[in-house]
Amino acid sequence: MIEVELRKGEVLRPEHAVFDVNGTLTCDGHLVEGGVIEGMHALRRLVEVHLLTANTYGTQDANNVALAVTKLPNMRATILNTANGAPPADEQKGRILPKSAWSTWPRSAMVGTAA
Repeated sequence: MIEVELRKGEVLRPEHAVFDVNGTLTCDGHLVEGGVIEGMHALRRLVEVHLLTANTYGTQDANNVALAVTKLPNMRATILNTANGAPPADEQKGRILPKSAWSTWPRSAMVGTAA
């Protein structure tokens, strides 16, 4: 379990971590060397990890193998639909986490909100 102390004694205990793959975990579609795989394996022991990608470079299947997405628990990869007529990527990303995760997120911890 991860615990983050916020101001006013509030404690955040996230159950999910969400990553946009390209540019965060990868460079030009390939996992960044120097700890991404090890870090993700450590993180998945603490929270459910969600990987989101448009699979721009067509490398997500290989990244899933390297990260053992289907072999180990607590990690899911979602390739967003980029076809014409598909919902915008941000809308698709917003559907990934269960609604219960949003209801337990303290307002003061959300990016872009006032405390």
